Amino acid sequence: NGLLFSGRQEGQPEDLQELDSTVSVTKERDIVKKVGCGTRFAVVGVENQEKVHYAMPFRNMLYDALEYDRQAREIRKRVRKSRKYHENEAESKQLTEAEYLSGFRKEDKLMPCITLVLYYGDEWDGPLELADILDMSGLAPELKKYVNNYPMHLFSVKHFTDKDTELFQSDLKLIFDFIRYSNNKDELLNLVEGNPAYQEMDEDAYDMAMLYTSSKELIVKKEAYRKGEKLDVCEAIRGLMEDAQKAGIEQGIEQGIEQGIEQGLGLMQTLISKMTAAGEADKLSLLADAAFYREMLRKYEMDVQ
Repeated sequence: NGLLFSGRQEGQPEDLQELDSTVSVTKERDIVKKVGCGTRFAVVGVENQEKVHYAMPFRNMLYDALEYDRQAREIRKRVRKSRKYHENEAESKQLTEAEYLSGFRKEDKLMPCITLVLYYGDEWDGPLELADILDMSGLAPELKKYVNNYPMHLFSVKHFTDKDTELFQSDLKLIFDFIRYSNNKDELLNLVEGNPAYQEMDEDAYDMAMLYTSSKELIVKKEAYRKGEKLDVCEAIRGLMEDAQKAGIEQGIEQGIEQGIEQGLGLMQTLISKMTAAGEADKLSLLADAAFYREMLRKYEMDVQ
């Protein structure tokens, strides 16, 4: 409803029917449902993309074509069965030779198929229609007009506005807002703390939000944020930020130690070179004594604070 009808509640949960998501031996759709709209039905498929797919328009066209083929094969079975088992009945007599050969009555219709692409990355730099991946260079203009195009219906979640997400009345609003702000942890924390719904989020919605924001570690740790059957996203984000801060401090300490060691070794090598050049090589063994080491640094004007 949010994507197709600008938020109008045209389709209700009871109007949705599950369909087999397997479209061929090697291909399976992410989500596909038969949607009732008034007295008519449509097949709506949703493809979830974390990464850009540079052949997406062709992939969508193939999915739609396979869905139409599935519907046509079902109609063909009914038409051929009608002829086979009702040869002497009026129903069979109404079937013309052309209809029988087509496996399709003149009045038969297919349900429209719509494929939507939800993209969860930053920038989509891939094709938006079939024409974008066709090599039309050198093709005669007279032929170009006969090449069919196939547009793609792309929705880039991270580019949704507040107005866009307001169209959704389910947990999808929470999920999409979470994804929109996921690149900035401070803004994300302000978002989840400002909306009590994030403190009691359904588990499926929680998993989807974390999955599409590369926060998979919060799926693993989600039992720590459970409140009965719900999950507290606020606590999860706070925990994530605390872990990141702790990791940053530990990394900083580790890097500081490494840099200190490197600087110390460099200083020692320089001092050894200066003492050797000054004829004090016989005193190098005394550098193991901290007091003598400091004395030599001062003598050769290498003292550091």
